[in-house]
Amino acid sequence: MDKDNTKRRKPKPPAILSRIVMFLFLVMLMLFMNINALCYFLNRSSYETVTATVVQQTTDEFLLLIPKVEVTYQFHGQQYTEKKYFFLEPLFGLSREEGTTLTLHVNIYAPANSLFEVHFFRNILNWLLLVFEAVCIYNLIRRIRTYRLAKKFEREDNL
Repeated sequence: MDKDNTKRRKPKPPAILSRIVMFLFLVMLMLFMNINALCYFLNRSSYETVTATVVQQTTDEFLLLIPKVEVTYQFHGQQYTEKKYFFLEPLFGLSREEGTTLTLHVNIYAPANSLFEVHFFRNILNWLLLVFEAVCIYNLIRRIRTYRLAKKFEREDNL
């Protein structure tokens, strides 16, 4: 026997699986882009809102690519200074110019840790991801319906 003729074909994954994976990838991307808003939303009782001032804008000392800002804020009568990465915040309309005032959510149990207040719908990438997710859901529903129709017609043909 010829070994080439006896090779088995690898089974293809279902077509719906790729749509599910794409949808989950888009959801995870959106969650990672909005991690500050998600952390605040899930634990609102542990944060208080304060106004902070950008003192200095720098870059990451190691990579020299990722922008950082140094912000100062007062929380319960004590002055805090914190260096924070400022990578995705410009997409939300936040400025890193010196002297800019930003709204921070300060952790009441660890006042030296804070989150920038970001508005989900100000980021154009969030809108695009929502559109792509809607398209993925539409394609997923359409695929399920055509699969069910095909199975129905297959059963009717067998009768």
